[in-house]
Amino acid sequence: MPILNTIKDLRVVFPSDADTIGGPGTFQILMTRCLRDAGAIVLPNGSNEEADLLFVIGGTRKLRWIKKHKQKGAKVLQRLDGIRWRHWIVKAPLKYKLLCMIQNRITSYIRSNLADAVVYQSEFVQIWWDKCFGKISKMENVITNGTDLSLFCPKKENKSNPLPILICVEGNIELDQPTKFLLSKLHESLVIGRVIGEIRLWGNALPKDVDYFRDLKGICFMGRCQRELVPEIMRDGDIFLSLDVNAACPNSVIEAMACGLPVVGYDTGGLRELVPASIGGLVDYGSNPWKLEIPHIVSLIAATRKVASNLGEKKQVARAFAEKKFGTEILKRNYLSAINQLFKI
Repeated sequence: MPILNTIKDLRVVFPSDADTIGGPGTFQILMTRCLRDAGAIVLPNGSNEEADLLFVIGGTRKLRWIKKHKQKGAKVLQRLDGIRWRHWIVKAPLKYKLLCMIQNRITSYIRSNLADAVVYQSEFVQIWWDKCFGKISKMENVITNGTDLSLFCPKKENKSNPLPILICVEGNIELDQPTKFLLSKLHESLVIGRVIGEIRLWGNALPKDVDYFRDLKGICFMGRCQRELVPEIMRDGDIFLSLDVNAACPNSVIEAMACGLPVVGYDTGGLRELVPASIGGLVDYGSNPWKLEIPHIVSLIAATRKVASNLGEKKQVARAFAEKKFGTEILKRNYLSAINQLFKI
Protein backbone atom coordinates (compact mmCIF):
# COMPACT_ATOMS: atom_id res chain seq x y z
CA MET A 1 0.00 0.00 0.00
CA PRO A 2 1.44 3.47 -0.88
CA ILE A 3 2.63 5.36 2.18
CA LEU A 4 0.37 8.34 1.54
CA ASN A 5 -2.72 6.15 2.13
CA THR A 6 -1.66 4.46 5.35
CA ILE A 7 -3.10 6.97 7.83
CA LYS A 8 -6.56 7.03 6.29
CA ASP A 9 -9.17 7.69 8.99
CA LEU A 10 -6.53 8.45 11.67
CA ARG A 11 -8.03 11.06 14.02
CA VAL A 12 -5.59 13.93 14.60
CA VAL A 13 -5.91 17.03 16.77
CA PHE A 14 -3.77 20.12 17.39
CA PRO A 15 -3.92 21.72 20.87
CA SER A 16 -4.71 25.26 19.69
CA ASP A 17 -5.52 27.40 16.68
CA ALA A 18 -2.64 28.33 14.39
CA ASP A 19 -0.80 31.52 15.29
CA THR A 20 -1.75 34.41 13.02
CA ILE A 21 1.89 35.29 12.26
CA GLY A 22 5.16 33.40 12.18
CA GLY A 23 6.45 30.01 11.09
CA PRO A 24 4.65 27.71 13.58
CA GLY A 25 1.25 28.96 12.44
CA THR A 26 2.20 28.60 8.79
CA PHE A 27 3.39 25.05 9.46
CA GLN A 28 0.16 24.10 11.26
CA ILE A 29 -1.98 25.33 8.37
CA LEU A 30 0.17 23.48 5.86
CA MET A 31 0.30 20.26 7.91
CA THR A 32 -3.46 20.30 8.47
CA ARG A 33 -3.93 20.33 4.71
CA CYS A 34 -1.34 17.58 4.21
CA LEU A 35 -3.00 15.32 6.78
CA ARG A 36 -6.43 15.79 5.25
CA ASP A 37 -5.07 15.14 1.77
CA ALA A 38 -3.65 11.86 3.09
CA GLY A 39 -7.04 10.80 4.43
CA ALA A 40 -6.64 11.68 8.10
CA ILE A 41 -9.52 13.20 10.05
CA VAL A 42 -8.33 16.49 11.57
CA LEU A 43 -10.52 17.34 14.54
CA PRO A 44 -11.25 20.93 15.63
CA ASN A 45 -8.24 22.42 17.39
CA GLY A 46 -8.26 21.68 21.12
CA SER A 47 -11.09 19.16 20.74
CA ASN A 48 -11.91 16.70 23.53
CA GLU A 49 -13.24 14.20 21.03
CA GLU A 50 -11.50 10.84 20.96
CA ALA A 51 -8.26 11.18 18.99
CA ASP A 52 -5.51 8.85 17.85
CA LEU A 53 -2.75 11.46 17.53
CA LEU A 54 -2.04 14.75 19.28
CA PHE A 55 0.13 16.94 17.05
CA VAL A 56 1.93 19.37 19.36
CA ILE A 57 3.90 22.18 17.70
CA GLY A 58 6.53 23.33 20.17
CA GLY A 59 4.92 23.52 23.57
CA THR A 60 1.48 24.09 25.06
CA ARG A 61 0.15 24.82 28.52
CA LYS A 62 -2.60 22.25 27.97
CA LEU A 63 -0.74 19.53 29.85
CA ARG A 64 -3.88 18.19 31.52
CA TRP A 65 -5.57 18.04 28.09
CA ILE A 66 -2.64 15.99 26.73
CA LYS A 67 -2.70 13.61 29.70
CA LYS A 68 -6.45 13.02 29.37
CA HIS A 69 -6.06 12.12 25.71
CA LYS A 70 -3.12 9.83 26.47
CA GLN A 71 -5.15 8.03 29.13
CA LYS A 72 -7.63 7.23 26.36
CA GLY A 73 -4.84 5.77 24.20
CA ALA A 74 -3.79 8.73 22.05
CA LYS A 75 -0.16 9.14 21.01
CA VAL A 76 1.72 12.45 20.99
CA LEU A 77 3.90 13.71 18.16
CA GLN A 78 5.86 16.82 19.14
CA ARG A 79 7.47 19.01 16.50
CA LEU A 80 10.28 21.09 17.96
CA ASP A 81 11.68 24.48 17.04
CA GLY A 82 14.65 26.06 18.81
CA ILE A 83 14.94 27.02 22.47
CA ARG A 84 14.22 30.54 23.71
CA TRP A 85 17.58 32.10 24.56
CA ARG A 86 17.65 35.82 23.75
CA HIS A 87 16.15 36.75 27.13
CA TRP A 88 19.48 35.83 28.75
CA ILE A 89 21.36 38.29 26.55
CA VAL A 90 19.20 41.34 25.84
CA LYS A 91 17.69 43.71 28.36
CA ALA A 92 14.13 42.67 29.06
CA PRO A 93 11.57 42.90 31.88
CA LEU A 94 11.81 40.21 34.54
CA LYS A 95 8.27 39.07 33.71
CA TYR A 96 9.32 38.39 30.10
CA LYS A 97 12.43 36.48 31.18
CA LEU A 98 10.36 34.31 33.52
CA LEU A 99 7.82 33.66 30.75
CA CYS A 100 10.58 32.47 28.40
CA MET A 101 11.99 30.17 31.08
CA ILE A 102 8.56 28.70 31.80
CA GLN A 103 7.89 28.13 28.10
CA ASN A 104 11.21 26.29 27.73
CA ARG A 105 10.46 24.12 30.76
CA ILE A 106 6.95 23.23 29.60
CA THR A 107 8.21 22.32 26.13
CA SER A 108 11.01 20.25 27.65
CA TYR A 109 8.55 18.48 29.97
CA ILE A 110 6.37 17.46 27.02
CA ARG A 111 9.46 16.25 25.14
CA SER A 112 10.73 14.15 28.05
CA ASN A 113 7.51 12.89 29.61
CA LEU A 114 4.50 13.11 27.29
CA ALA A 115 5.69 12.86 23.70
CA ASP A 116 5.80 9.43 22.05
CA ALA A 117 7.81 10.77 19.12
CA VAL A 118 9.71 14.01 18.52
CA VAL A 119 10.41 15.68 15.18
CA TYR A 120 13.18 18.28 15.08
CA GLN A 121 13.22 20.91 12.34
CA SER A 122 16.96 20.52 11.79
CA GLU A 123 19.97 18.62 13.06
CA PHE A 124 21.02 21.83 14.75
CA VAL A 125 17.77 21.84 16.75
CA GLN A 126 18.18 18.23 17.89
CA ILE A 127 21.75 18.83 19.06
CA TRP A 128 20.60 21.99 20.84
CA TRP A 129 17.82 20.22 22.77
CA ASP A 130 20.07 17.29 23.65
CA LYS A 131 22.71 19.65 24.98
CA CYS A 132 20.38 21.85 27.04
CA PHE A 133 17.84 19.32 28.32
CA GLY A 134 19.45 15.93 27.78
CA LYS A 135 18.94 13.08 25.35
CA ILE A 136 15.65 11.16 25.34
CA SER A 137 14.86 7.52 24.67
CA LYS A 138 11.99 7.62 22.20
CA MET A 139 11.42 7.84 18.48
CA GLU A 140 13.14 10.89 16.98
CA ASN A 141 13.33 12.28 13.44
CA VAL A 142 14.77 15.35 11.75
CA ILE A 143 12.36 16.75 9.16
CA THR A 144 13.09 20.05 7.44
CA ASN A 145 10.26 22.49 6.82
CA GLY A 146 8.65 22.84 3.41
CA THR A 147 6.31 25.12 1.51
CA ASP A 148 3.65 25.23 -1.20
CA LEU A 149 5.67 25.62 -4.40
CA SER A 150 2.59 26.59 -6.41
CA LEU A 151 1.92 29.48 -4.04
CA PHE A 152 5.53 30.51 -3.47
CA CYS A 153 6.88 30.80 -6.99
CA PRO A 154 9.01 33.29 -8.98
CA LYS A 155 7.55 36.41 -10.52
CA LYS A 156 6.99 35.89 -14.24
CA GLU A 157 6.91 39.48 -15.48
CA ASN A 158 10.02 41.60 -15.79
CA LYS A 159 10.87 43.71 -12.76
CA SER A 160 10.88 47.48 -13.11
CA ASN A 161 13.39 48.06 -10.32
CA PRO A 162 16.70 49.27 -11.79
CA LEU A 163 18.61 47.87 -8.81
CA PRO A 164 18.00 44.66 -6.79
CA ILE A 165 15.84 44.85 -3.67
CA LEU A 166 17.24 43.28 -0.50
CA ILE A 167 14.29 41.97 1.52
CA CYS A 168 13.67 40.36 4.89
CA VAL A 169 10.26 38.93 5.85
CA GLU A 170 9.75 37.70 9.42
CA GLY A 171 7.01 37.55 12.02
CA ASN A 172 9.18 39.75 14.23
CA ILE A 173 12.26 41.78 13.36
CA GLU A 174 14.71 41.64 16.29
CA LEU A 175 16.42 45.04 16.15
CA ASP A 176 19.14 44.35 18.70
CA GLN A 177 22.44 46.20 18.59
CA PRO A 178 24.20 43.79 16.17
CA THR A 179 21.24 44.00 13.75
CA LYS A 180 21.17 47.79 13.89
CA PHE A 181 24.89 47.86 13.17
CA LEU A 182 24.50 45.38 10.33
CA LEU A 183 21.65 47.26 8.63
CA SER A 184 23.47 50.58 8.95
CA LYS A 185 26.60 49.18 7.32
CA LEU A 186 24.66 47.42 4.56
CA HIS A 187 22.93 50.69 3.83
CA GLU A 188 26.21 52.59 3.76
CA SER A 189 27.97 50.16 1.45
CA LEU A 190 25.21 48.73 -0.73
CA VAL A 191 22.41 51.29 -0.91
CA ILE A 192 24.52 54.42 -1.03
CA GLY A 193 27.01 52.51 -3.20
CA ARG A 194 24.13 51.69 -5.60
CA VAL A 195 24.64 47.94 -5.49
CA ILE A 196 21.05 47.46 -4.29
CA GLY A 197 18.08 49.79 -4.53
CA GLU A 198 16.76 49.50 -0.98
CA ILE A 199 16.42 47.25 2.05
CA ARG A 200 12.81 46.26 2.82
CA LEU A 201 11.98 44.84 6.23
CA TRP A 202 8.61 43.17 6.80
CA GLY A 203 7.64 42.17 10.35
CA ASN A 204 6.76 43.50 13.77
CA ALA A 205 9.32 45.88 15.26
CA LEU A 206 9.27 48.28 18.19
CA PRO A 207 8.64 51.90 17.12
CA LYS A 208 11.67 53.14 19.05
CA ASP A 209 13.87 50.70 17.13
CA VAL A 210 12.41 51.68 13.78
CA ASP A 211 12.96 55.33 14.66
CA TYR A 212 16.69 54.57 14.93
CA PHE A 213 16.78 54.39 11.10
CA ARG A 214 14.58 57.41 10.34
CA ASP A 215 17.40 59.34 8.66
CA LEU A 216 18.59 56.45 6.47
CA LYS A 217 16.76 56.71 3.17
CA GLY A 218 16.69 53.28 1.57
CA ILE A 219 15.91 51.25 4.71
CA CYS A 220 12.15 50.72 4.58
CA PHE A 221 10.19 49.24 7.48
CA MET A 222 7.01 47.90 5.96
CA GLY A 223 5.28 46.71 9.15
CA ARG A 224 3.49 43.48 9.93
CA CYS A 225 2.90 41.18 6.99
CA GLN A 226 -0.38 39.31 6.58
CA ARG A 227 0.25 35.64 5.87
CA GLU A 228 -1.75 35.57 2.64
CA LEU A 229 0.33 38.43 1.22
CA VAL A 230 3.74 36.87 1.90
CA PRO A 231 4.19 35.20 -1.55
CA GLU A 232 3.62 38.47 -3.45
CA ILE A 233 5.80 40.39 -1.01
CA MET A 234 8.61 37.86 -1.48
CA ARG A 235 8.34 38.14 -5.26
CA ASP A 236 8.82 41.90 -5.03
CA GLY A 237 12.30 41.28 -3.64
CA ASP A 238 15.45 40.01 -5.36
CA ILE A 239 17.76 38.85 -2.57
CA PHE A 240 16.63 37.58 0.83
CA LEU A 241 18.48 38.85 3.90
CA SER A 242 18.36 36.42 6.82
CA LEU A 243 18.58 38.39 10.08
CA ASP A 244 17.59 35.61 12.49
CA VAL A 245 20.64 34.62 14.56
CA ASN A 246 20.82 30.90 15.44
CA ALA A 247 17.57 30.21 13.60
CA ALA A 248 16.22 26.66 13.90
CA CYS A 249 14.88 26.21 10.36
CA PRO A 250 13.34 29.47 9.17
CA ASN A 251 10.26 29.10 6.96
CA SER A 252 10.95 32.51 5.45
CA VAL A 253 14.25 31.33 3.97
CA ILE A 254 12.57 28.33 2.32
CA GLU A 255 9.73 30.50 1.03
CA ALA A 256 12.25 32.99 -0.36
CA MET A 257 14.15 30.31 -2.28
CA ALA A 258 10.87 28.95 -3.61
CA CYS A 259 10.18 32.45 -4.99
CA GLY A 260 13.58 32.40 -6.66
CA LEU A 261 15.43 34.59 -4.16
CA PRO A 262 19.04 33.76 -3.30
CA VAL A 263 19.80 34.09 0.42
CA VAL A 264 22.53 36.04 2.21
CA GLY A 265 23.19 35.93 5.94
CA TYR A 266 25.38 34.52 8.67
CA ASP A 267 26.20 30.84 9.02
CA THR A 268 24.55 30.33 12.40
CA GLY A 269 21.93 27.89 13.64
CA GLY A 270 20.34 25.59 11.07
CA LEU A 271 20.76 27.92 8.10
CA ARG A 272 23.61 25.91 6.59
CA GLU A 273 21.29 22.90 6.37
CA LEU A 274 18.98 24.93 4.11
CA VAL A 275 21.17 27.13 1.94
CA PRO A 276 23.96 25.64 -0.19
CA ALA A 277 26.82 27.80 -1.48
CA SER A 278 25.41 27.65 -5.01
CA ILE A 279 22.33 29.66 -4.02
CA GLY A 280 23.54 32.56 -1.93
CA GLY A 281 26.13 33.73 0.48
CA LEU A 282 26.35 32.50 4.06
CA VAL A 283 29.38 33.86 5.85
CA ASP A 284 31.05 33.30 9.20
CA TYR A 285 29.59 35.43 12.00
CA GLY A 286 33.09 36.42 13.05
CA SER A 287 32.31 36.69 16.78
CA ASN A 288 30.05 34.95 19.30
CA PRO A 289 26.45 34.88 18.02
CA TRP A 290 25.19 33.37 21.30
CA LYS A 291 26.26 36.57 23.05
CA LEU A 292 24.88 38.73 20.22
CA GLU A 293 28.28 40.28 19.66
CA ILE A 294 28.83 42.57 16.66
CA PRO A 295 29.25 40.39 13.54
CA HIS A 296 31.90 40.64 10.83
CA ILE A 297 30.29 42.90 8.25
CA VAL A 298 32.86 43.03 5.44
CA SER A 299 32.32 39.38 4.46
CA LEU A 300 28.53 39.77 4.32
CA ILE A 301 28.79 42.87 2.16
CA ALA A 302 31.14 41.03 -0.20
CA ALA A 303 28.78 38.03 -0.36
CA THR A 304 25.82 40.27 -1.17
CA ARG A 305 27.78 42.06 -3.90
CA LYS A 306 28.71 38.71 -5.42
CA VAL A 307 25.12 37.49 -5.44
CA ALA A 308 23.89 40.78 -6.93
CA SER A 309 26.45 40.56 -9.73
CA ASN A 310 25.09 37.18 -10.87
CA LEU A 311 21.48 37.53 -9.83
CA GLY A 312 19.75 35.88 -12.80
CA GLU A 313 21.59 32.57 -12.43
CA LYS A 314 21.32 32.59 -8.63
CA LYS A 315 17.55 33.03 -8.85
CA GLN A 316 17.17 30.05 -11.15
CA VAL A 317 19.33 27.87 -8.89
CA ALA A 318 17.36 28.95 -5.81
CA ARG A 319 14.03 27.93 -7.35
CA ALA A 320 15.40 24.64 -8.67
CA PHE A 321 16.80 23.75 -5.24
CA ALA A 322 13.50 24.56 -3.54
CA GLU A 323 11.66 22.30 -6.01
CA LYS A 324 14.08 19.49 -5.21
CA LYS A 325 14.12 19.80 -1.42
CA PHE A 326 11.23 21.78 0.01
CA GLY A 327 7.98 20.91 -1.75
CA THR A 328 4.80 20.09 0.14
CA GLU A 329 4.81 16.49 -1.09
CA ILE A 330 8.26 15.92 0.41
CA LEU A 331 7.16 17.41 3.73
CA LYS A 332 4.00 15.31 3.73
CA ARG A 333 5.85 12.10 2.86
CA ASN A 334 8.38 12.61 5.67
CA TYR A 335 5.78 13.34 8.34
CA LEU A 336 3.53 10.48 7.24
CA SER A 337 6.54 8.19 7.44
CA ALA A 338 7.14 9.33 11.03
CA ILE A 339 3.47 8.74 11.89
CA ASN A 340 3.65 5.30 10.26
CA GLN A 341 6.63 4.45 12.45
CA LEU A 342 4.85 5.73 15.54
CA PHE A 343 1.77 3.58 14.95
CA LYS A 344 3.72 0.78 13.26
CA ILE A 345 1.22 0.82 10.40
